[in-house]
Amino acid sequence: KPEEALSAGADIAGLDELITKIKDGWMEFDVALSTTEAMKSVRSVARVLGPRGLMPTPKAGTVTDEVEEAVKAVKAGRVEFKMDKTGALAVIIGRRSFPQEQLEENAMAAMEAVIAARPDDFKGKFIRSVHVSSTMSPSVRINPSSLNR
Repeated sequence: KPEEALSAGADIAGLDELITKIKDGWMEFDVALSTTEAMKSVRSVARVLGPRGLMPTPKAGTVTDEVEEAVKAVKAGRVEFKMDKTGALAVIIGRRSFPQEQLEENAMAAMEAVIAARPDDFKGKFIRSVHVSSTMSPSVRINPSSLNR
C-alpha cells in the first residue's frame, strides 16, 4: 500500500527497499507505520527500530491496515505518551531545529493532553515535576505551572 501512504501525505513509503536502507544504517524518519501483512518483513529490522522506539506495534496504532488514516493522524501531529515503570512520562515535543515558540506551544499542548488523560479516579498530585531535555543530554527542570495557558 505504498501508493496509498504517499497519497495520504507520507514522506516515504515502501517495504523491501526501506528495510534494506534501514539495515544499512539509514534512519531519516520519525515514525514507522506498517500493515499487518508487512509486519513479517518489518520484524527483520526490529533490533534496529526497537531500541529507538520506532518499531511499529498494534498498541501504539502503528500497525494497521487503515494506512491512509494512520498517515493522516501522524501528519496531524499525533503524539504518543510513553510511561516507564517508575511512572515517568516521556513526550516528544519537537526537534532541536524547531523555533523556541513552536517548542513552547508543543509543550503546552502536551501538558494539556496529559492532564486531559488523567483518570477520573486518580487521587493525589498528578504532575509532580516537569523536565525538558534533548536526546542523551542533561535535563532542565521547569515549573509545571509555566505550561498553563
